[in-house]
Amino acid sequence: MARKFGFTINFKLIAVILFVIHSSYSEFIVTHTETSFEVTVDGVQIISHGEGRPAFLISKIDITMSEMEGNFKINETVEKDQIPLSLGSVVHGSDYIWNITFVSPNDGNLTLDLWEGHLSDVETTHSFKLALINSDTNRIHFRVPSNAEEHIYGLGVQFSHFDLKGHKYTIWSREQGVGRNKSDPFFKKIEAVQPGTGGDHDYTYWPQATFTSSFRYTFVLNTPTYCIFDFESENYSEIQVHDKDFTGNILTAPTFFALVQKSSAVFGRFPRLPRWVHTGAILGVQGGTTALQRYAKQAEEKKVALAAMWIQDWSGKITTNFGSRIFWNWKWNSTWYPNLNNVIEDLVENHNVRVLAYINPHLNQDGDLFKEADREGYFLRYESNPEKTYLQDFGQFTCGTIDMWNPKATEWYKSIIKKNMVNLGFSGWMSDFGEYTPFDSVPENKTLQLSSAERHNLFPVLWAKLNREAADEADEDEILYWSRSGGLGATQYGSILWGGDQNVDWSTSDGLPSSITAALSSAMSGIGLYHFDIGGYTTNKKINLIRSKELFLRSAEYAVFTQMMRTHEGNQPEVNHQVYTDDDTWEQFARLTQMFAALANYSISIAKAVSYTGTPAMRPLFLHYENDTDSYSEKYEYLYGKDLLVAPVLTPGTVYREVYLPPDDWIHLWDTLENVHVGPIRVSVSAPMGHPPVFYRADSDWKDTFVSIRDTFVAVRDIPTVLNITVDPIVVEDDVPNLEFNDTVGVETTLDPNTTLDVETIFDYNDTLRLERILDSNNTLGVEIMFDPNGTVDAVPTVPIIPFKSTLPTVPIDTECDEYYDSNAPFIIFSWSLICVLSFTIIVVV
Repeated sequence: MARKFGFTINFKLIAVILFVIHSSYSEFIVTHTETSFEVTVDGVQIISHGEGRPAFLISKIDITMSEMEGNFKINETVEKDQIPLSLGSVVHGSDYIWNITFVSPNDGNLTLDLWEGHLSDVETTHSFKLALINSDTNRIHFRVPSNAEEHIYGLGVQFSHFDLKGHKYTIWSREQGVGRNKSDPFFKKIEAVQPGTGGDHDYTYWPQATFTSSFRYTFVLNTPTYCIFDFESENYSEIQVHDKDFTGNILTAPTFFALVQKSSAVFGRFPRLPRWVHTGAILGVQGGTTALQRYAKQAEEKKVALAAMWIQDWSGKITTNFGSRIFWNWKWNSTWYPNLNNVIEDLVENHNVRVLAYINPHLNQDGDLFKEADREGYFLRYESNPEKTYLQDFGQFTCGTIDMWNPKATEWYKSIIKKNMVNLGFSGWMSDFGEYTPFDSVPENKTLQLSSAERHNLFPVLWAKLNREAADEADEDEILYWSRSGGLGATQYGSILWGGDQNVDWSTSDGLPSSITAALSSAMSGIGLYHFDIGGYTTNKKINLIRSKELFLRSAEYAVFTQMMRTHEGNQPEVNHQVYTDDDTWEQFARLTQMFAALANYSISIAKAVSYTGTPAMRPLFLHYENDTDSYSEKYEYLYGKDLLVAPVLTPGTVYREVYLPPDDWIHLWDTLENVHVGPIRVSVSAPMGHPPVFYRADSDWKDTFVSIRDTFVAVRDIPTVLNITVDPIVVEDDVPNLEFNDTVGVETTLDPNTTLDVETIFDYNDTLRLERILDSNNTLGVEIMFDPNGTVDAVPTVPIIPFKSTLPTVPIDTECDEYYDSNAPFIIFSWSLICVLSFTIIVVV
């Protein structure tokens, strides 16, 4: 017993309360007979084993791999096909431990241990270990019950499908491929030009052996080895692990919102982004000091809200068949960038513009840093000749890869970052690559107990760790770096994820739309911060894969509503449309960057939520509206924070965009009349360039910010007549009649019963009446019009086609902005609140 402040607390009773709450969220129910075995976790069936429906199988598979420029071809040879196991014994060792054995008469046994415990200070309570005993097999197949209604999300950063149900995935870090859709004619063009680079739907830089089910659980494998997640069956999800033993966890929570937060606490969370990232765009340019200064000056003259200039070619350039490439020798190339140190100082001190660089874990054989590392033994070696540096072709140039398991090598590489980059004045960098590690390379440490597959998938995580340590050790505040490769655990070392190399096109498999799929799959994998290359990256003039002005500006307007707004010239800058291609692009882009800066305080609050609670910045609709069935089918819309719904324009030539609004009260960002749309509802809104379909919650605490953005950037002008209605004279008899004309346009009116609609009525655009366009299921344009009592027909469009204002008042960053939030009160907070309430009810006042 303890006495304090005049009352006594019975800690034993509190412990009982804690146990009850623990049990209510963590019950691990095991039921079994002689032949069947079932495990239920918090009401969710995780294992269901019986005759004719084995939960566990084993096999023997021989794997061979070939690699070309990060594209891995994996070949499997079946030596022993899947062998179903039978239930052997079930032993309940203690209150929290179960030991189960599954047997095969001729092929050994499989043991399953189940226990409840903690992981990363989070009470997961559901852990398991699988191990092969006396078996020459090498793959374990684990079947988790499923049905046709289940939705499955996650597996890291997936570009082709958000809902993974019905598809099969390999967990192997590699280039994402170019095209990624074998049924698309474009894929054949790519393969004809660059054989082996087309990829497939499951190719990704950041695979992660975790998935989240609509049954409200997250499945976690704690192994970096090669795995397959097969969701093709309606009845079960099959996890194939190419290993003889491994551990895993089942995380549960009462809501998706709480489950995502819990998962992020286990996986590790990104720290909060530097505040300067939210002040404007990061402009990616190349070409030397003169080009850097020219583009920075043009951006200033065009009133671009500019946070940083990014010069990835600071170390020099080379030319290959793929296009312009960087010289991978991480030191300032003073010939290419003369006087760079002074230019950086001037931009920072006099213009409040930072300068960023580029690095990856490889060194070009032609550089002096390679020679130093090679002399010291800092590179990975050949498995067949461990004394020899492994040399890898990266596309017409050869490199060595830093040995992440050699402490001397990683310390040396960190010193390169700190001395050659941070001390020069750079405020951050792109932390590229990490997924190229050859299957037949080995580290200097010969005692390392990791397979080739484990080393390959673990390399991106260690590369992220090296960057985090270098940034933390540098004598510089608010360093930013962004990475594309990773795996389980990489988020704790990261800064922000970048989606990698999308095509400069509109394709769903590898173009602009795929960046949204990647953002949402990342969100469901505990990866809370995501951004992408504005306009895409992969360019190929030979097959007319070239960035258009429209694609550049549409992706830029979408980037306004993300955590980081950064351009990239692409691998063939000279053929792509760039921000600096013409004055109109500069001006439109400037307006968008000003919008991004005006949203800074809201974005900072979201960044805090990511860091403190793990709630992702870009969220699938069902994260907040999980009882709404239609929210699960929307993979090209997202919630930016809690209060903004964003539906980017993802097809060329778009005039209108259909938007699904989940159950809530929504206001279109560009609607000067602030008309409220009550969800769930599908609406079609005008989407002129620079005005992406965005809605905010009507009761948002940030409404004043959103209204200010609208009022600042909407300048109404006269618009050419949109509707020239020609119909026979008609007297309206009903309050809400429907008039048809031209067989394509329906006008729904609310009129005085005696008002007559005359022939060839022209709709003017004055300031008195409202016009709203809605597309019905037949793609008929419907217009809702309100007439004034005297019968005149005046209207103002809800979404006018408008120019932008060329100037914007500066929006100060709220340095004390603490409005990060947790809108659904996560179960952990709820539990502790309940503990406090119950605890104080048993206090005995002295």
